[in-house]
Amino acid sequence: MHHRSRKSRQPPRPLCPKPRLRRKKPRQFVHNTIAHVQTTAGWYILNGLGTVAVLCFLVAFLLSNGVISTHYLQFFVDEQRTLHAAIFERFAWFGSKRIILDWFHLKEKCAKELSTLLRGSKIRHAVLSRLLTLLWRGRVDAAIAYLWDLDPEKIKPGQSVERLIGYFERNRDYIPCYALRKQLGFRNSSNRGEKANDLCVTGRQKHQSMSWSKARSVALASVVTLSRNQQLVRWSRTHRLDFQWVA
Repeated sequence: MHHRSRKSRQPPRPLCPKPRLRRKKPRQFVHNTIAHVQTTAGWYILNGLGTVAVLCFLVAFLLSNGVISTHYLQFFVDEQRTLHAAIFERFAWFGSKRIILDWFHLKEKCAKELSTLLRGSKIRHAVLSRLLTLLWRGRVDAAIAYLWDLDPEKIKPGQSVERLIGYFERNRDYIPCYALRKQLGFRNSSNRGEKANDLCVTGRQKHQSMSWSKARSVALASVVTLSRNQQLVRWSRTHRLDFQWVA
């Protein structure tokens, strides 16, 4: 005789459905654009949502102060090609202008690319030192030739110098003789623009465990910018701006 155990007579327990994993939504970012404008008369900070808006503000500011007919415009930028294109598009009508690639960004780009390209830190440091010496003097062709002549044994498998050379080719018009500019007392860096961005945007809105909508992010940055430009009281009372240099 066969006896079923009590346990066997119980209906099977329904399987618990696996919990659905919630897909994280991709993080969205607000892009504030800051421009630091400076002449011998003083400086001024412009802020807006996107490059195109700020370039329009810049044209208005320059026209308001009569700078267009008396000054040569120099734009200190990073490697962002969309920024270069926007500048040339908005200032196509103005002949006396030039884009200068920020020296710090140029160094960072070379260091990053060589880290991927070359075998070992000793080789990388030696090549970087030689490369930066040539670029500091504005010798782009010599820098390109130096990369082509690198010993293949120094290059990692599957890597090529063509990527960094292509970067130099695209930006050759924006790489001046930094050594001569320094000797003449001219700027080589966009550090003042970076500092303005830190004061008006980054210091209050980044790494604060807070989220921002586009409107509120730009609004807060604009309030700080107004304060830096010594225009906050005027704007609060009249909702008008006085495009005057800050001494």
